[in-house]
Amino acid sequence: MNKMMVNAGGVVMRLKRLKWLGLLGVLGAFLGGSMMTAHATDTNATAAMPQGVGSLENIFTMPSLSGKLSNSAKLITSTNSENAGQPAVQITDAKNQVGAVWSTTDNLLDLSKDETASMWLYFGGNADTPLNGTGDGMAFVLQNVGPSAITSGISSKVSPGQTLGVWGLDNDNTASNATTIAAKAIQKSWALEFDEYDNGSRQGNDNGGFDGSNGVDGSHIASNYPGEASSYTRHGTTNNSNKYYYTLNHQGIIGAQLSDGAWHHVTLTWQAPAVGETAGRMTYTFNDKNPTTGLSQTATATKTETVDIAKLGLAPIATTTSAREVYWGFTGSTGGAYANNVVAFDQVPGLVDASADMTIKDETLDKTLKTSDDYVNGNDDLTYQYNLTYNGGKQDWTNLVTSLPKPADVTFSGGTITYADKTQEDFTAAELNSATITHKLGKALSATNKTATVKLTGKAKAVTTNTPVAAANQSFNGSNSVVATESPAYTIYPARSLYLRMASTNGSTVKTGESLPLSGTVSVDSSEKPDDPIENKDVTLHTTLSNGNTIDNFTLNGTTSNADEEGAFNFQLPASKLSPGVNQVTMYATDDRGHRSNTVTFDIVLNGELKFGTVSQKSSFKDTVLTGNTQEVLRQNDWQVEVDNTLGSGTSWTLQAAASQFTDDLGRSLRGQVIYVDNADQTHTLSTTPTTIMKKTATQASETTDVAADWTDKTGLMLKVNGDAMAGSYSGEITWTLTNSVPS
Repeated sequence: MNKMMVNAGGVVMRLKRLKWLGLLGVLGAFLGGSMMTAHATDTNATAAMPQGVGSLENIFTMPSLSGKLSNSAKLITSTNSENAGQPAVQITDAKNQVGAVWSTTDNLLDLSKDETASMWLYFGGNADTPLNGTGDGMAFVLQNVGPSAITSGISSKVSPGQTLGVWGLDNDNTASNATTIAAKAIQKSWALEFDEYDNGSRQGNDNGGFDGSNGVDGSHIASNYPGEASSYTRHGTTNNSNKYYYTLNHQGIIGAQLSDGAWHHVTLTWQAPAVGETAGRMTYTFNDKNPTTGLSQTATATKTETVDIAKLGLAPIATTTSAREVYWGFTGSTGGAYANNVVAFDQVPGLVDASADMTIKDETLDKTLKTSDDYVNGNDDLTYQYNLTYNGGKQDWTNLVTSLPKPADVTFSGGTITYADKTQEDFTAAELNSATITHKLGKALSATNKTATVKLTGKAKAVTTNTPVAAANQSFNGSNSVVATESPAYTIYPARSLYLRMASTNGSTVKTGESLPLSGTVSVDSSEKPDDPIENKDVTLHTTLSNGNTIDNFTLNGTTSNADEEGAFNFQLPASKLSPGVNQVTMYATDDRGHRSNTVTFDIVLNGELKFGTVSQKSSFKDTVLTGNTQEVLRQNDWQVEVDNTLGSGTSWTLQAAASQFTDDLGRSLRGQVIYVDNADQTHTLSTTPTTIMKKTATQASETTDVAADWTDKTGLMLKVNGDAMAGSYSGEITWTLTNSVPS
């Protein structure tokens, strides 16, 4: 049992009246100005634009918007040498704008089918060196209204600001019903917002208070139905509770840095409703590709939200072939602050459904490379094979051009493309010798010619040192779809092999504060180099931990009893490098000529502990005006009770509290007592006998729980004051007790 004392004094009760000072704010903004020349207002939008589709013709329109608004959306083109001339849509780039781009009527999104869309988004700005600062952002929208849809009520006197061109307009502080707000949004729609600006006004009448709810803090991604009243929550304004402002109910929220001067990749995956139902699922994944290399990377975040197509005015799915089509696209807006918001599409849903995969095979060793730990030997014969498949769509996959970076230490001597119809074409020698192998396919892929197999044959160079070949983005760029696959990283080694073996006597558990001795041997394959001895000074051991902590490399150092023993090593693994629970250790060896051994992995368990973390040494309840009746006094924001559990997943603990009698400076006891209200609205009076406050079973190897963080104005510790209490300042003690079990 672990026991701590916490003074919760400072409960002050003074008979007084509080005065509120209301502050009024007025925000003026306007729309106006003529269409600008189609160019980006900061160079990074075009110079660093990632690879996208080569044409947007007949895919999107930038129409005149409802209410005779000027549509700020326009086409810009890439100046990146890798994809110069590629089009993208710039939604906004100046103050007080509203823009929209919608799919054409021939390119509606059929929500009765599973679909995938992906695009690159640019939000301007940079935290350190602002370009145009931070704007309001933009939104991906599904809507069943038409190609001129936009938030209504925006004018030269009403800034679009936080609406992003899709949400409702909150510029009337007399609007007592959320229906008024929702009626001005794009009806029959679902929107995924990329909100750069934290709209936290509480004044009303300024269209500036949508954020500050549901955990919103700064730029974020979130979704909801713009035309539904349930998407908005009414609040009384700061200075007048009879006047109102509204917050947006943010669903599936992701905190995300947007206006950072970088491109961000987003993938949207739609899972259609079942037959007879209207509930589909939209998964949105953020930052899942590297904008410089195009390679897949661990996404910043991903969320899946249910989308009811009935709210888009669509009927339940009747059969597997019954279409349920909607317009889709992007809207955006700016107020007084602005940024350059740009979209570059790389997979347009419904247009072309295509896929690509690749394999690298070492023909000499008869093995396929799968992970970054794989290797080939110098002079081995290699085959790079790419399989392209047209899965369907409204258009053929046309004007296909390969973009295949050639590794510096691989040479290709031949290349062919074989189509499903058995026809074949060859790569030229000039194409194969280029740093990036570029070849325009002679045929489109379509429903009648669905596949193409691209095969490059060559050799690994005769390297003399350990030579890594990096993973690379291999793309196939059509005018209406870009499909990419990633080549695996591997290493080219000379022929000689090293073998690493760990000693069978090594331990597998260690306690906090201790270290674990580990030992083993590294040897050379005797069948390859029987007369080539290994010297300890030339062999380096590399050790990594699954928790990301680093271990310094070291050379072979013999055994503890014989420091000169050939091929042997030993080292002490500090427990301070380990995380509580199971840690995977990975080791491999290299020598001075670039050879790399096999990789060995094993598990080590670090036993943890249960203890208090940060606990407020002095906490208080709010100043309260006595009424002569029994009343409950809420806490100030100075309570913190943390529990650190590093015992591992599945371990349990109980936190209890006991309270002394509160007294004033004259020694008079407070007529009242500390109470605890649990989440079931049950009230428990704290006395000198401990009362259970929280029980928890860990779901992770290491957890820190702030017990007070989840308390609300209706739960947690409070002070219950009797009607005959005397005014004064009272203090007392609360004793917290932590045990590593959950009492029955």
